Amino acid sequence: MDEITKAVRDMYEQYPYPAGAPAQRVATDVRSLLSYVERSRGKSGRLQVLDAGCGRGVGTLGCAVLQPDVDFLGVDISRVALKDSAEQAKARGLNNVRFQECDLMTLGGLQVPPGGFDVIYSSGVLHHLSDPVAGLVKLREILAPHGVVSLMVYARHGRAPLSRLVQGIDILVPRKKTIPDRMKAARLLAAFAKTGILGGTPWAGTPEVKDIEFVDRCLNVNETSFDIQSMWELLAKSGMGFIRWAEPADWSVEAVFKGELREVAAGLDEIDRYKLIEQVCWRPSLELMIAGEDNLRRKPLQQNEVDPTFFAVNPEVSFHAETRNLHGLQRVESISYKLRLREIVQVPKGALGTAVFILRDQNLPFTGKAFAEIMEQKGIPPDQARAVLMELLERDVLYRPHRSEI
Repeated sequence: MDEITKAVRDMYEQYPYPAGAPAQRVATDVRSLLSYVERSRGKSGRLQVLDAGCGRGVGTLGCAVLQPDVDFLGVDISRVALKDSAEQAKARGLNNVRFQECDLMTLGGLQVPPGGFDVIYSSGVLHHLSDPVAGLVKLREILAPHGVVSLMVYARHGRAPLSRLVQGIDILVPRKKTIPDRMKAARLLAAFAKTGILGGTPWAGTPEVKDIEFVDRCLNVNETSFDIQSMWELLAKSGMGFIRWAEPADWSVEAVFKGELREVAAGLDEIDRYKLIEQVCWRPSLELMIAGEDNLRRKPLQQNEVDPTFFAVNPEVSFHAETRNLHGLQRVESISYKLRLREIVQVPKGALGTAVFILRDQNLPFTGKAFAEIMEQKGIPPDQARAVLMELLERDVLYRPHRSEI
């Protein structure tokens, strides 16, 4: 274990991060992640997932609860965090998750399933490694050829106010002092910055967070951050390729801008569109899906391919329907859905509303042809039903599981 990694482990064993109950992070449903790339497993069986840097297992346990037919392995360098994670898994009776100590810079002793992991989570970890490029190369080596990495790293521009505070703390109480010795002065400076550089930003609440969170934000012994340019350089150096954002709408000029500005921005190439958004919008982190450079993002579905294609409802979508029970029948008053943390979308009556009402009870994959037949019973022509499926796929309400995941 290198000296930087040792220092990071010592810090997180003293201040084990994160604290809290199991939670579901975005972009962690395994089958939907695998659906966004061209390659498929080509076989059935239990999916294998690695949480690379699981901390106290908050995200790992949340995923294990919601995906009981998937096997999860959480690894970390903090023995304190791993002990806590294992105890929480046992208390909840989870038998599809286990935990192991592992240095991501070496992967020594890691138990890799035959063919590699189907999915790897790396949330808030890569930027703490002594060498992020070498760390990502290691993850690529244990990723299955069809596999996907769900990655979150700090965003340089979105964290700029917090980075200035950290630099100020380093001046006020140098890093050669211990974290406990730096804590009081650091919190005083953070309180001062609340109405200054932190005011009106996502970091305004920093002075009030608990010590574990405060250390992770302001007194971390090793961290870096990325912008679009350096992220794409990181992917190129590690042999990885961009698949999509965890929340595509956050990086879409069509969703972010309006009017003439949207028209001008839409003329930029893909990378410049992302660079523009990171300059003018708050994006505290970069959350994206990546894969080996030979495992490309999946091609868009064509209208003539709908019938034999399998679809599934995105687990990150929640539905709400208001119905009125009348004599001998039920009338739908309204139907809406919510995707991840975005605003609730009210669905108009008609073909789209009928489709969403049907899908709210659908928990298994289905073909486009089977869906068109159900819609036809509701008075919706097949061509219109196919168009609705295409729209819901575009809206991220649906995804296309590979046949091996059905």
